[in-house]
Amino acid sequence: MSETATIGVVSISDRASGGVYADLGVPGLKDWLAAALASPYTLHERLIPDDQPTIERALVELVDIVGCDL
Repeated sequence: MSETATIGVVSISDRASGGVYADLGVPGLKDWLAAALASPYTLHERLIPDDQPTIERALVELVDIVGCDL
């Protein structure tokens, strides 16, 4: 039985998170992971503005609440 990895993908951009333009970070990371990983995984995506408290909250949530391995 294979284990599924839980991966958090975070893109940090004031303008993309505010809807000024489309985010390219998360799609790019998703494409890279699909090409690089053969093992099963589950993604949890976050698109957030570039400010330290928001970044900290997102990372803590992904690790402590969601349980991301990476």
